Amino acid sequence: MCIGSSVAHTLEPQCAEGALLQTSSRHGKAPGGSDRLAVQGLADTPPPTADETADVGVLAQVNATSVGLKTGMPYIIRNKYGGPWFNAELSWDVTAPHPMASVEFDDPVDWELKSSSNGFYRIVSTYSGKWKGAELSWDGASPHPMASVEFGDPVDWEPKKQANGFYRILNKYRGHWQNAELSWDGASGHPRVSVEHHDPVDWEILPAFTVSWKWMPMHAIVGESTNVIGYETGESRTTSWSRTEGFEMSVSATASYSPPATGGLGGEMTATASKSFSSTVSQVMTAHRKTTHSYKVTRGPLQGYFWQAQAFIKSNHFKHRHDKPIVVKTNDLAVTPGKGFLPKCAPGYCGIDNGCQQCQPNGLLQ
Repeated sequence: MCIGSSVAHTLEPQCAEGALLQTSSRHGKAPGGSDRLAVQGLADTPPPTADETADVGVLAQVNATSVGLKTGMPYIIRNKYGGPWFNAELSWDVTAPHPMASVEFDDPVDWELKSSSNGFYRIVSTYSGKWKGAELSWDGASPHPMASVEFGDPVDWEPKKQANGFYRILNKYRGHWQNAELSWDGASGHPRVSVEHHDPVDWEILPAFTVSWKWMPMHAIVGESTNVIGYETGESRTTSWSRTEGFEMSVSATASYSPPATGGLGGEMTATASKSFSSTVSQVMTAHRKTTHSYKVTRGPLQGYFWQAQAFIKSNHFKHRHDKPIVVKTNDLAVTPGKGFLPKCAPGYCGIDNGCQQCQPNGLLQ
């Protein structure tokens, strides 16, 4: 473990000569961390205010525990132990021979759950680079193990839901530390993640992204001649987190998970419509370009206003809390009798010749 490092994902350890601590395999021994309470406040960046931590993930409405967890979807794993590190996130720092897990505010890592045959989970880092796909594990240490991120040293974990809606994350590797819980010890720079029997920490597991959508009113249809309405498809803007490898797949996995409380598009849409629209959003994002189109329509009793379905993607990481959502303008369109007549159907599910006031099967908005 690199005790002095605060740079998580560089390719080499950020240690002075002689400062690198080699960690052993799970069955060996290495020096452990100090007690969590002994170093409160030793953050390498000022802790966030209560207002800053309160609004993280506000679009998600509630955390993922209300409807359970899903494999293949990107999650944030967030510390709920009170104090300066409240709402800091599970991350990792590069050390030799492999990264060690940390708790940080400004070094975001998405994690996916991978089902094991025994009914538990592997917890997999999706951060791009050399360690993408490495799994949360642990190395033996005194007085307790420290959590690591490794290839080839598998550990199953049980996210055990608590009465408060958060999770204790239990190690299921057999032996003395079976059912020990994911915890953390304070350290220089930021805490290090540990595996302990008697130092409980609750963790919130929430979607890395929130995906919402809306029928956007675009243009009135006027006059007796044919209206040629211009519109655009594609992403309205990009950010550092939207340019990462696999971003489109992550958004699609989140959006297709129907309950809106888990970051998805559901609630108003049926599960069928939600999956269809999430596929449309993913296709538009994969194109990586904006395109201008035109739509020809003549005003009539059912043709008074032109609408476009747009998706809004928000990162729920603390570091991105001030970033505006990415807007994805899709090629799902609707025409209604007027601006006061919102489309009643999910994108792609408007009926024929009824101003999107009646829908195809599975298309009616709730």
